Amino acid sequence: MTVCLETYTDYVHKDSLFKLVKDSKPQFHLFQTQGYYSIDIDKDQVYYKNSDETMTWKHICVSWKSSTGVIHFMVNGILYPRRVLKPGFLIDSDVSAVLGENIVPAVPGFSVGEPSFVGEIRKVNMWDRALPSEEMESMYISKWKRMRANIINWESVDYEVYGDVFLYKPWINA
Repeated sequence: MTVCLETYTDYVHKDSLFKLVKDSKPQFHLFQTQGYYSIDIDKDQVYYKNSDETMTWKHICVSWKSSTGVIHFMVNGILYPRRVLKPGFLIDSDVSAVLGENIVPAVPGFSVGEPSFVGEIRKVNMWDRALPSEEMESMYISKWKRMRANIINWESVDYEVYGDVFLYKPWINA
């Protein structure tokens, strides 16, 4: 499985960026805190050091291969050290993808009513396979021009908006 997205914020706290949820329980969760990114698969976590830099777009890709548990994590074209998490675990095919929402009482460190992500999330794409780091780097270099995701494709995704969300589409004249 691979998920790529872009984020932009001027404020980092406990920010859920992307998660796959079934029955209110995250099976995959990518979030950031002050100083760290975290990837959570079925309640097990790995952490990656994060620069505290804000006010710049961050291109984030996470690739995870279920059979081996190997994670490739890349931010702005830079590959972080590979980690292994939850080899053999299978993410259910009947999950919902959630962007930016922190209300996850089943996850340690998050509580009901905690502020959600404040900023912009765009270009969310998901594949049903673990992309190699070279392919993720190529997408970053090409500014996502050759991206053809087969599970979530940002250009053609159907979605529902809940809460205080502004959907900005600069290509549509308001």
